[in-house]
Amino acid sequence: MKIQGIMAAALAILAACGVAHADNEKDKAEILKMEQVLANAPNLQVAMQWHDPNVICYDWERGIFKGYDAVKKHFAGLFAEVPSADVKIEDISIETDGQLAVANSVQHVVAKDAKTGKVTLDAVFRTTDAYHRVNGKWLLFSQHNSFPIELATGKAVISPTP
Repeated sequence: MKIQGIMAAALAILAACGVAHADNEKDKAEILKMEQVLANAPNLQVAMQWHDPNVICYDWERGIFKGYDAVKKHFAGLFAEVPSADVKIEDISIETDGQLAVANSVQHVVAKDAKTGKVTLDAVFRTTDAYHRVNGKWLLFSQHNSFPIELATGKAVISPTP
């Protein structure tokens, strides 16, 4: 009887681990989908839909933006300056415990002038997005975008080729 009790407890623990693993994979898939949508958001409304009210954004252009309204204003400026861009997530890693999630990615952006179609930016950058679950919904509360730098010159390396 004692062995059966131990076996039952072990099976319950293993089953719980399986459920946690399945939930973890579901959460990762949800974050991946969000990252893909955010990378190619066609407008400001789509770009801001999962941002926390207290979001902070360390962007590769023009600094640090604190709070939903500041990030929205910054993104509105970006959409005005670069109305046509194609972003491809080249590599992504997502980790989550079900309450917090971090997505680290390398993204390739090609932006074009809306009138001429001429490429105005062809660059690779890095993004780290941190999410937390609020009332069952994932919200982006921290975003950090960066370019690698050339140590000899101290300048950003934005070229898509190594």
